[in-house]
Amino acid sequence: MMSFESEMQNLSPLWEIEPRILFRALEQHYDVVWIRRLSDGHLALSGAGLARLWGCPPEEVLHNADILHQAIHPADRALRMACWQSPVTSANWELEYRVIHPTGETHWVRETAFAICDTPGQPTHAVGLIRDITHYKLIGLIRRETEAQLYGFFEQNLLGCCLLSASSLRFTTANAAFIRLTGYRLEDLIGRRPDDLNLWLDQTLPNLVFESLRQSSYGKQIETTLLTRQNDIRHVELTATALDVGDQRYIALLCRDITDAKQLQTQLADSEARFRALFMGLPDLVVHISHEGRVYDINHADFGYEKAQLIGRNFFDWFCEEDHPAVRMALAQALLAADSRCSFEARLRLPSGEVVWCAGQTAGVHFNQSAAEFLITLRDVASHKQAVTELHRLNTEISEANDSLRELDKLKARFAATLIHDLRSPLTCVYSVLELLDHPTLDEGLRYLLGISQSSLQRALDMIGSIQHIYQSEEGLLRLECTPVHPKTFIQPCWESICIEGQKKNLHLALTYTFDTDQPLIFGDTPKLERAVSNLLTNAIKFTPPGGSVTVNVTVLNGSGVNIGRDFVEISILDTGIGIPPEDLPYVFDVYRQSRNNRTGVGFGLGLAIVKSIVAAHGGDVRVESQVGVGTSFSILLPVFVETPPTRTPGEPH
Repeated sequence: MMSFESEMQNLSPLWEIEPRILFRALEQHYDVVWIRRLSDGHLALSGAGLARLWGCPPEEVLHNADILHQAIHPADRALRMACWQSPVTSANWELEYRVIHPTGETHWVRETAFAICDTPGQPTHAVGLIRDITHYKLIGLIRRETEAQLYGFFEQNLLGCCLLSASSLRFTTANAAFIRLTGYRLEDLIGRRPDDLNLWLDQTLPNLVFESLRQSSYGKQIETTLLTRQNDIRHVELTATALDVGDQRYIALLCRDITDAKQLQTQLADSEARFRALFMGLPDLVVHISHEGRVYDINHADFGYEKAQLIGRNFFDWFCEEDHPAVRMALAQALLAADSRCSFEARLRLPSGEVVWCAGQTAGVHFNQSAAEFLITLRDVASHKQAVTELHRLNTEISEANDSLRELDKLKARFAATLIHDLRSPLTCVYSVLELLDHPTLDEGLRYLLGISQSSLQRALDMIGSIQHIYQSEEGLLRLECTPVHPKTFIQPCWESICIEGQKKNLHLALTYTFDTDQPLIFGDTPKLERAVSNLLTNAIKFTPPGGSVTVNVTVLNGSGVNIGRDFVEISILDTGIGIPPEDLPYVFDVYRQSRNNRTGVGFGLGLAIVKSIVAAHGGDVRVESQVGVGTSFSILLPVFVETPPTRTPGEPH
């Protein structure tokens, strides 16, 4: 077998190189060099790479050339064998494949083969070079992975990213976020300039930045406005950086949409301006202090101080020491009450040395759920304090005067009761004498005078009875003789009596019962209830003009409010009379009080007061509604009788 050096001797005439020198150089070569004679397939190998890559010396391969193919990665072996077995005319080839070292380590190699021809131009040998390219492959893999990572970062970045050619300022690429931000498709951007799309609402500043980046690599950051394809205006923070790739320069743009932040900033500025205007415009003195009491700000000077005298001082220095606990207590309560204001009163020392009372309200300014500062409102209440003192004095005097009046009222009531009692007996005797004198044999003139005397005397007795009734009611002496009674028992006699007067005035009269039962519905005093209904019916007839109407409706209804669960008999008396003025309605049940619409001059204002007292004694209520010129409605509410009557007689003194 001819050695590699011998093969070099055969090739030396062609290369005109000293074979021994060339052999020594190839033998030390880092790669693998082989020579194959095409006539018989003889192979010669040299180079240090054979032992390093295949793990075997050249002599071993010369005896068994298949060792080279067996060490090639199975996935690459067929391609290398096809090239190796190619005909002479295809001796020139180049391929890359993997070689597995006996230790299991894999190397990438690049094998290049070419033909050597003799003088006539016929190929005689094939020469090959096998070079270890593992390092380059690794670099290429890292480069591709890096490119993929950078592309993923570029494409998936939440900020709008794009590249412009520095020379032409035309778009070369853009990511999905930039496309969403601008509304343009990628094909709409590539090859066009931002100015062509009117992308910037104001092109001056962005173009100045782009021009500067053509010459320098320093990044620029600006805020500008972007006009989208849909003509929406978006505020963006634009970061521009020069990027050199080979001999080409690009401008990389990062666009962060700050529209919402701008709107929030504007709203915050507006809120701050409104708060500041409100803070400065408040009439009271408002102080902003720290947790320790240091004054940060005030809306305006007050209490005779200059603003410079107040800011920076300790808030507690304004007040008398005796009132410090009250102020500190209000601040402590403001710490606990997050949404409420705590009040205090303290004495404030003026620059002149005078001490005045002021009222304060504290509110905690909370940061991160803790009160770190306070807003305190102060108001001069010296005049208010004086007014309160004066009001207290006046109230004391009024209370004493009321006590005196009550004593006088009691004396007056006792005197009236005594007088009424003393008058009733002689008047009753006089009335009895007049009845005895009334004889058919008397002259008509005398009988007429007797009638007038009896009528006048009866009115006087009725008036005395009414006054006595009111006195007993006010003193708690009104006694009731109650029995279970049906409403018809005391309503029907009154109705029949007033119908005679109503017919004389040509009134339309109607009485309706909206329930059908003969069971007693009320536990009450029949004569007194009859008197209450009679008083109301008499007023209705008296104040209703001819041709009007008086309607009585009796019904049973459920109570409301505090009376839920109880039933009441309601007696409504509605007339179309002259009505009661609104200013008189609150006082219609007062004693000796008559409506200013009462032009008859008859009565002493006791009728409605008697109605009120009788109904109240039965545990009921009486209500009134009226409109001048339309009519008046009185409603008596009496509790429905229950099976077990109360143990105490209604109206009996406690």
